[in-house]
Amino acid sequence: MTRRLVPLIALVALATTAVPASAQAPLLSISDAKALAAKKAEKVKNDLKSEGARRAKIPGCWRNNERQVSCYFSVYGYDAEQDYKWECMLRVVVKLKRSGHYKVKYGHAVCG
Repeated sequence: MTRRLVPLIALVALATTAVPASAQAPLLSISDAKALAAKKAEKVKNDLKSEGARRAKIPGCWRNNERQVSCYFSVYGYDAEQDYKWECMLRVVVKLKRSGHYKVKYGHAVCG
């Protein structure tokens, strides 16, 4: 009986170790994170319309881990009263939760 169990146990052990834990969990792609960051950038741009915001863009994204991507976006504007062009940059961290929903966390804005 034990001669039959040894190959069966070896096969089960091989099957469970062949698939890493990261492959079982959903993966957050950089393109999905960038698309979500673009939506947030447009929302910030619309919130700053009264301050003269004109356009927003996502210059870059990078992966932190399998379920987390950081991006930064820039919002550009013009203050007609002071005749001044301004730019604000903001880091955004997009996390993919186990439920499949996204969580967005904002960093500190740097404007000039």
